[in-house]
Amino acid sequence: MTLIPDLSLTGRKSDQPMVSAFSRKETAHMQVMGAPVMPDDQQGLWHQLTQVQPRASQGARLAYLHIPFCQTKCSYCAFYQNRTSDEKVANYLDALLSELAMTSQQPGLIDTPFDGIYIGGGTPSDLSPSQIALLGNAIHRYLPLRTDAELTFEARFHGFDKDRFTACLDAGFNRFSLGVQSFDTELRQRLGRIDDEITVRRELDRMCNQDQAVIVTDLIYGLPGQTLDHWQRDLDILAESGVGGADLYQLILLPESQLGRSVNKGKVPAPPGLEEKAAMFAAGRKTLKRHHFNRLSVSHFGRDSRERNRYNHLSKAGADLVPFGCGAGGL
Repeated sequence: MTLIPDLSLTGRKSDQPMVSAFSRKETAHMQVMGAPVMPDDQQGLWHQLTQVQPRASQGARLAYLHIPFCQTKCSYCAFYQNRTSDEKVANYLDALLSELAMTSQQPGLIDTPFDGIYIGGGTPSDLSPSQIALLGNAIHRYLPLRTDAELTFEARFHGFDKDRFTACLDAGFNRFSLGVQSFDTELRQRLGRIDDEITVRRELDRMCNQDQAVIVTDLIYGLPGQTLDHWQRDLDILAESGVGGADLYQLILLPESQLGRSVNKGKVPAPPGLEEKAAMFAAGRKTLKRHHFNRLSVSHFGRDSRERNRYNHLSKAGADLVPFGCGAGGL
């Protein structure tokens, strides 16, 4: 009997595997598996799940809290849900805090402390300073935390001013995930990002120079119109900044996204090919290594021991992940 390997998983043998192992990028996110839970069954199932002790991944436990609002929609994004409005955000936050309070006394939640909390979206930094304080207080009140718990707050540069940043620090957040995508103003505008390079670099330096939390950013390679020179410049700016961690993501060009439609209609340049993207990733790995970043996962790099990437590492290792809020995912 001869076993024929599944090349979609193993890739083709080659002297240049980064270029020829796979013909194209298939997917980057887990597909939706399972079936929807009907409204009449939701409360009973949630009560049942919150009675269960963590699975045996060293007893690790995480929580994800979702803020499903954005001021604008980025042209490549698949996560946009609702446009930010003061009234909707206030009503949603009230409901989220109530959800935390109602579930906080369930044995499955209070018996084991949480190793990591992630506030994602959407754009959590659209919350006001007072709302950030309310959210932080609720987390500390209702969710038991380990003494070295990682509390990550996701933000965009636009609108994430000194007052909001300070409110996050005062609320106990010790890690910030900020989407850069590219420092290049023209590329950023093509992606629907608001701030230009000067603003992004100034704000990034401001937060890094305070040195009160780990600052993590991400860059995207394979953008329409992006060259290797563009990418190398982004890498150099990132490496010379004070960030503690970085993600290097390949663009997922969704055909039905605004950016995907623009590419298909020839309104913007086509994205780089597979060989060019392989060269970009290799340049990223080489540049960050030269600047003493350690590779912590396929796409994530940390500069020193403060950047643990605990939420992503533990969630992929099978830790319990408790979701809170509309659109939140859990395991």
